Amino acid sequence: MIDRILEQRLAQELQSSQKIIILYGSRQVGKTTLIHKVLRQLNKKTLFVNADSGEYVDILSSRDPLRLKRLIG
Repeated sequence: MIDRILEQRLAQELQSSQKIIILYGSRQVGKTTLIHKVLRQLNKKTLFVNADSGEYVDILSSRDPLRLKRLIG
């Protein structure tokens, strides 16, 4: 039940917004599975960034607006 509610809410936010959405929480609770499931259903251009990935850690931790803007495009 909770999974379905979160899935619907996330899909609504992604459909109706041009904002950046950050999905965070404890490790191994299904965040990546949830976002991939929702993104497969949408027909929108998206950028998926896993903050655990080494290629993004430096950019995200720098808090440099120019580096973040280059990441987003």
